[in-house]
Amino acid sequence: MDTQKLDLIKDIPDFPFNSYDEILEAEKNKKIVLGASEDTARQWVSQGSTAPIKSRRYHNLLMRLHMIIYLGIILYIILSQNFILLLYIIPLIISFFFLRPISVRTFSLFKLIVWLGYGLIIWFIISSNSLWALYLGLSILIPWLLNKNLYNYCTKVVLAEAHKSEARFVELFRYNILGLRLEDGSVALGSDFLSKK
Repeated sequence: MDTQKLDLIKDIPDFPFNSYDEILEAEKNKKIVLGASEDTARQWVSQGSTAPIKSRRYHNLLMRLHMIIYLGIILYIILSQNFILLLYIIPLIISFFFLRPISVRTFSLFKLIVWLGYGLIIWFIISSNSLWALYLGLSILIPWLLNKNLYNYCTKVVLAEAHKSEARFVELFRYNILGLRLEDGSVALGSDFLSKK
C-alpha cells in the first residue's frame, strides 16, 4: 500500500472508524483516547518536515536553554573561582540525558533521583547552611524540569495538530506519531493497519 497518498481515514484498511468525525465523536464520548509517545512527538517536532515552525523554534529554544545553563554555571565557577562546583556539572549532564519523562515513569531509580533532588532543595531550605544540597538538588532538578516541559509541550503539539484536520490526523497516525487507545484497552498505531495488504 502506498502510504504517501493516504489522507482519508476511510482509506486505512480495517480501521475501526470510517471518518474523522467518528473519531472526534468517540473521543468526545471518552470511547477512545488520542495519545502520542513523548519521544516520538519530540522527534517529530524537532525534525519532522511537516511540524509547525513555531513549535520547532520553541523546542530549539528549550534545547539551547540547557547549553546556556551549562555555560552560565561554568562562567559563575570561573568568576567565583570556586572550582569545586565543577563537580555539579556531572549530575547536571547526567540528569539531562537520563531524566526524561518516560524513563522516570519506567525506572524506579530515576524516580528516586528526582525525589532526591526535591529532598535536597527542602534540606537546603530547612538547614540554611548546606549550599551543597542546593547545588546538587538544582543540578538534578533543572534538567529534569526542562526535559519534562519539553516533552509535554511536544506531545501537546502533536495532539493539537491531530485535531486540525483529517489529513493531518492521518499523516500523524500513519507514521506512528499518534496512536489511539480504544475502548477495550488496546492501542492502535498506523503500522498496525498500514502493513496489511
